[in-house]
Amino acid sequence: EEPERLLQDLDRLLTGEFGLEHRVMLEVIVPGATPRWALNDVVVARPHYGRITRLRALLDGDLIATYPADGLIVATATGATAFSLSAGGPIVDARMAAMILTPICPHTLYSRPLVVPAEVTVTLQLVADGKHRPEAAVFVDGQEAGALAEGDEVVVRRAARDALLVQLGEPRFYDRLREKLKWGMER
Repeated sequence: EEPERLLQDLDRLLTGEFGLEHRVMLEVIVPGATPRWALNDVVVARPHYGRITRLRALLDGDLIATYPADGLIVATATGATAFSLSAGGPIVDARMAAMILTPICPHTLYSRPLVVPAEVTVTLQLVADGKHRPEAAVFVDGQEAGALAEGDEVVVRRAARDALLVQLGEPRFYDRLREKLKWGMER
């Protein structure tokens, strides 16, 4: 179906029959690195197999939790149906202005994903566990953006500009979810 629609969509694009959809972008500040921007997610994760990472999460400076986990994902609504969903995060309509914090393989029973407004500032601090020298790697949309040592922090906030995506026809977010996740279909 998609290749057949390509010519129709191209004609509509050339005649100006399209809309623009705004999507939240994230600005990511990693110590010692140039600020980066993410459309999908920021991941802070352990660099070595077999060791957990302890990340303290603050929202606008207020402590939310310390996560003993393999890492933590801060996703936009656009990125929520990728790595965050695979790690147990919620499905979030891609048009929402939100950030989703999802622990990766948390080592507690109380760790749950958290959906927050896109306007908050998320600060993730790497803390010691008392056994090993803490380390973590930071990935922005799948690309390594830096490393963290004990006491380092990553700051994630809404970027000054949104991404603009061309929307041809009616939004199909839920149609795509039904197709990909087989919602409502007998199995």
